[in-house]
Amino acid sequence: MGLSLLVNPSCHHHIHRIQHTNTNISNYVLSFIVARTLVHCVYLPPSLSPQIALDILTALPLQHPKASNTIICGDFNARMGLRLGDHRTNHRGRLFDSWITDNDLLHWNELLACGQPTLIKPGGSSIVDWFLSTHHFAAPASLAIRDDLSLGSDHKLMHFTFALSPS
Repeated sequence: MGLSLLVNPSCHHHIHRIQHTNTNISNYVLSFIVARTLVHCVYLPPSLSPQIALDILTALPLQHPKASNTIICGDFNARMGLRLGDHRTNHRGRLFDSWITDNDLLHWNELLACGQPTLIKPGGSSIVDWFLSTHHFAAPASLAIRDDLSLGSDHKLMHFTFALSPS
């Protein structure tokens, strides 16, 4: 299990990785700051109990002195049902729904891609890969879920585009 950050060689922003000292977080989260945006990339495997997965999210800082917005993205392995246009919900999804609401986070799948599956298998589909943020962006954002590409995974490539606020 691992998380990677791929950076376009033409990216002119400095990327500052944030090291988590808590292994419960560092095993499942890759965090960095780029262009005054704190980003947490998560993989919360289905083998984690719903409470441990929630504890990992709860431990993530949603603010940083060098950031004006925070994005949390990745594979949450949680089903939120109607909120995302999914046909199922689960305990982890209900816990995360409360956490998202309690922290006043924006759920970009809900806002821009409601009902579009991010995981497609022969047995069905689900919406388990998400983009969340603490604030709106300077210009309208877009979220494309590419179901036309086969990348050797049942998870679909997601392309989240947004404009940064001027510093």
